[in-house]
Amino acid sequence: MTQMARVTAATVSLIFSLKAQAKVFHPRSPFSIHIVLTSGEEWINEAQGDKAKQSIRAKCTEYLDRAEKLKEYLKKKEKKPQKPVKEEQSSPVDEKGFEKRIYIPLPEAHARAAMFKLHLGSTQNSLTEADFQELGRKTDGYSGADISIIVRDALMQPVRKVQSATHFKKVRGPSRADPNCIVNDLLTPCSPGDPGAVEMTWMDVPGDKLLEPVVSMWDMLRSLSSTKPTVNEHDLLKLKKFTEDFGQEG
Repeated sequence: MTQMARVTAATVSLIFSLKAQAKVFHPRSPFSIHIVLTSGEEWINEAQGDKAKQSIRAKCTEYLDRAEKLKEYLKKKEKKPQKPVKEEQSSPVDEKGFEKRIYIPLPEAHARAAMFKLHLGSTQNSLTEADFQELGRKTDGYSGADISIIVRDALMQPVRKVQSATHFKKVRGPSRADPNCIVNDLLTPCSPGDPGAVEMTWMDVPGDKLLEPVVSMWDMLRSLSSTKPTVNEHDLLKLKKFTEDFGQEG
């Protein structure tokens, strides 16, 4: 057996011995190795001429270089400290996604009435205490977020009135230039049948003469009619059943 044949055979042997380890590399990785399915002796015996043998030598050298790189990489990898694998422990977080689920019931009527006041804040309005109590009774099943949406929509009702009005009338109110001064020539939207109604749009009203309507009970009821509660009875029953089955620690 020639020296070339011995080198080739050693290469083939090394490649087969590293076959299982080579699988961890991507085919396009610089450490990838092609598995040779023939022996080194057959390569030499079947080669015809010096050119073919030179090609075989180049292939063998390439395989040896790749094999050496692979061995170096595997040695470095073995030297790295392996992180200890902890045994999997089941917990309520893994099983249900929460450590604790606390049931907070929807606000009652008096709490809902207070929420309407809270969200209105300092905005000018004509609502009375009786109006707030009525709103609290009418919003059974509504959450705090639902009430916030109702109030935000109601705050826009005066703006819509101004934009859609076809008639305005003169009213008495504080001057835009000096709030302490009361004037009688402010214009506010009204219905066509109101005494003193003048046909015009909001574009015809001077900016310093416009008196926007305040938020009224009618505005609240209109917004309430177009806003539905986000929590339905089915959701409440599911939450109640979960609490009965697993408790608040579920």
